[in-house]
Amino acid sequence: TESGCPTLTAPENGELSGFCSSAVTGDRCMFSCLQEYQLVGDPELICLESGSWSGTAPTCNITESGCPPISAPENGELSGFCSSAVTGDRCMFSCLQEYQLVGNPELICLESGSWSGTAPTCNITETGCPTLTAPENGQLSGFCSSAVTGDRCMFSCMEEYQLVGDPELICLESGSWSGESPSCELQQSYCPTITAPENGEIAGLCSSAATGDQCTFSCVGDYQLVGISDLTCLDNGSWSGESPSCEQDYQLIGDPELICLESGSWSGTTPTCNIQQSYCPTITAPENGEIAGLCSSAVTGDRCTFSCVGDYQPVGISDLTCLDNGSWSGESPSCELKESGCPPISAPENGELSGFCSSAVTGDRCMFSCLEEYQLIGDPELICLESGSWSGTTPTCN
Repeated sequence: TESGCPTLTAPENGELSGFCSSAVTGDRCMFSCLQEYQLVGDPELICLESGSWSGTAPTCNITESGCPPISAPENGELSGFCSSAVTGDRCMFSCLQEYQLVGNPELICLESGSWSGTAPTCNITETGCPTLTAPENGQLSGFCSSAVTGDRCMFSCMEEYQLVGDPELICLESGSWSGESPSCELQQSYCPTITAPENGEIAGLCSSAATGDQCTFSCVGDYQLVGISDLTCLDNGSWSGESPSCEQDYQLIGDPELICLESGSWSGTTPTCNIQQSYCPTITAPENGEIAGLCSSAVTGDRCTFSCVGDYQPVGISDLTCLDNGSWSGESPSCELKESGCPPISAPENGELSGFCSSAVTGDRCMFSCLEEYQLIGDPELICLESGSWSGTTPTCN
């Protein structure tokens, strides 16, 4: 009689095959694991003459992917699990004194068997700019502390506050920022809500309007706009004028009186009533300027727009509306020579310009870039100041 071995059961997350129950001498029982699990132990046991199996049943453990070893960057050091790492292990990087870490300071071993990114480098520390602080009622983002050449610090304001100044500063090679930090000032007063006139409609920003916002009026059907068709919200919290109304104004076209003749017919035909329109006087272009729109034979609501040529700029209202009384909504503007500008800038050798680099006035910007294989040394952007000078010197392309 052959000796029998005890019945074997499948390991957790595994399966059996072969002779695993009622086994006699020489029978074999094979083990396998479900997907994502790894067999730890002997995959096959043999029933011995002694009535026992040739070993213990294996287990099925979750498979862990290993990541390749990471070497320390030049002038840097490693810590954590950087070799023989499995899923979830972390490798940390640091640099020797006088060197700065460029890249991710920590990588994670992913299930795929690869690291979460590329190893960083340790570069010689560049000249840094002083730490910037957030303006009152404002916030910072970007590189505002420990910043080096080319790093940018961005500014924003809390709700109801408005940014006054440059929203972004750049850390220059000199170790100073490209300008002064901006401030956050309370937004201008809001103008009262405007409602549409009877038989009329409104468009634009007519509620919760701040300085510069416009509300536009129009009339429906045969109704005619009486007043200014566009109102602007002023910085004192009031609108630039009164809301217009929509009225019907007809004039008689034809004979106002007919006589019954002896022949039994009337002396003429019945007249008609047409909407009366007032014409505004013709507008001519100002010296060194141009006009567009309906500037002659204009009726109520028509607009005449002004612009200036060359180095001239408009002084006065640049958009006039023909009112129902036959007059324009204001005086025609004039064209006067623009304010003092900054001197023209030439492109650096092996470089190019963009923006307003000639005929620039206050606030205009001139941007610099270099041809391929050349590096920009200096400020990549200059601003034309009120003084008529640029905010810095022209950079070079080395």
